[in-house]
Amino acid sequence: MRVLAAIAITLLIPVADVVAHPGRTASDGCHYCRTNCSKWGVAADRRHCHGGSSAPAQPRAPAPTCPAPTGTWRGLRVAAECRCSPYDRDDYDYPASVEARIAERLGGMFSPYDGTKFESLRESWIEHIVALSEAHDSGLCAASDAVRRRFASDLDNLTLATPTLNRAKSGRDAAEWMPEMNRCWFAAVIVAVRLEYGLTIDRREAAALDEVFAACEAD
Repeated sequence: MRVLAAIAITLLIPVADVVAHPGRTASDGCHYCRTNCSKWGVAADRRHCHGGSSAPAQPRAPAPTCPAPTGTWRGLRVAAECRCSPYDRDDYDYPASVEARIAERLGGMFSPYDGTKFESLRESWIEHIVALSEAHDSGLCAASDAVRRRFASDLDNLTLATPTLNRAKSGRDAAEWMPEMNRCWFAAVIVAVRLEYGLTIDRREAAALDEVFAACEAD
């Protein structure tokens, strides 16, 4: 009788629990598959449930297929911007203390964009020369969290700006926005940062930077 009871209990175990892949689940028994999904027959980035939960799986929108590069420019791959994963500003977190390091590197509390001098860092805003959303759509959408955080606090891509200029530039690239001053420096930083992180560049921005570099060489 004990043997038959054990067999009966075994048969009652749901098959999903036996083959379920490892990983922490939410209170409803569901979670998103992040690694080795194909091994368990589960689609990547899809929410699914274990333990017989009645909660329906909530599929995420599939990642778009980004266009292939159409050439190179100054060592950068030329390609249209592509948001291969959702942009979340929190993925690009950086410490407020980096502002003092920016000023130290600049040699003072001022903005290279327009020459504005600040009496204190409370008057300035931290500015990403290659904007965070722009970098995300140029390749960091496929990067790890660690790379995104490193990019966000990289002094090579940081400067100071007035709140007004920071808002005016926002996520615009060089084809859409240029500083009043130091355009040669601005253009050089954009190329260097994109090269450092393997980011792509679209043709409109490349053309705008070519105009800047031509003017720099003529001076």
